[in-house]
Amino acid sequence: MTNLLAPARGPSFGIMTAPSQVAYDDVLRVWREADSIPQIEHAWAVRPPHADIGDPNGPTFEGWTLLSALAAQTERLRLGLLVTSNRIRPPAVLAKIAASVDVISGGRLEFGIGAGSRPDAPLARREYEAHGLPYHDAACAVGSLAEACAIIRRLWAETRTVRLPRHLPPVGRCVLQPQTRANSPTRRS
Repeated sequence: MTNLLAPARGPSFGIMTAPSQVAYDDVLRVWREADSIPQIEHAWAVRPPHADIGDPNGPTFEGWTLLSALAAQTERLRLGLLVTSNRIRPPAVLAKIAASVDVISGGRLEFGIGAGSRPDAPLARREYEAHGLPYHDAACAVGSLAEACAIIRRLWAETRTVRLPRHLPPVGRCVLQPQTRANSPTRRS
């Protein structure tokens, strides 16, 4: 019988930095140092806009903005955000943001998207309430995730206007497309 799976690759190593309770210069120093170590292949910023540790009113960087800044200051590392909640931004906006980071990074973005936190996670509820966003049940969140993945893929692939489902506003094409076409949305929850 033929093996249908790709050959197994050994483990890869990366870093993850939190956006809360830390100065930008400190995060940048860690990412630049990791970028200089060949054995470290990827780096991840944590997405939550609210502090999960320390003072809940303390400084916290917005994940995509931080990732964009770090992408511009590194050269080799694959990079991404752990993990983008589908419920925070409309899919067309997220497609444009991610494509921008991919271009800024020279095609090094690893795009991850999820349905959002568990319904029983109090920190997640606080995050959504603070931004005036509805906190839907898991079935709605997963259905929205599937729809968002399809929309983002279409926006990145097509060069003409994309018609979205009725409940979403119509959008034009994503004029700025990712450099790496292999970076299609990955489902994570």
